[in-house]
Amino acid sequence: MADEITKFPSGPPGRVHEGDFERIGEVRATRLNAPRAWQTRHGDTMQASAGDWWVISGDGEQRSVAPESFAKTYKHIEGDRFERTGRVHARQVIASETVKTHEGRVQASRRDWVVTDDDGSQWVVPCDVFERQYQPAVETDSLNDRRALFGLAERREGGIGE
Repeated sequence: MADEITKFPSGPPGRVHEGDFERIGEVRATRLNAPRAWQTRHGDTMQASAGDWWVISGDGEQRSVAPESFAKTYKHIEGDRFERTGRVHARQVIASETVKTHEGRVQASRRDWVVTDDDGSQWVVPCDVFERQYQPAVETDSLNDRRALFGLAERREGGIGE
C-alpha cells in the first residue's frame, strides 16, 4: 500500500484525486511588521510582505498568508487564536511540479496537495498536513441534507399531524 496516493478522496489508481474540501482546525497568527523570508518543508524560499499574517498551526507548521486571503479564511476566536474556515478546491500531485504562490514559486512533490481558493490563489500542502487540516466538503444539495438542515423527518404514513 506504500504506492497508494492517499486515503481520501477515493478514486481510481493513477488518476488525479481532487475535490472540494473544508478547512478545519485552529491556528495562532500575528501580523508581520516587516518582510520575512521563510522556507517550506521542501526547502523553497518564500517571501512574506509586511502586513501579511504569520500563521502557526497546532502541529508547528508555519507560513505566511496575505491579508486579503486571511480575512476570508480565518475567524477570530480570541487573542492570537483563529479558526480555519472556508471551502477550497484541491488536487493531489501525482508527479513533481512547480506551483506559483503569493509568496513565490514552490516545488510540489508527489502526494502533496495543490489547494486553490475562490480567488484563484494557490498553495502547496504536504499530504500529512492536508489530512489533518482539510476534510471532504459536505454537499448540502441532496434531499436528505436539506431535510436535516431544516429539521424535517421523513413522513411514514399519511401526512402532517399523524
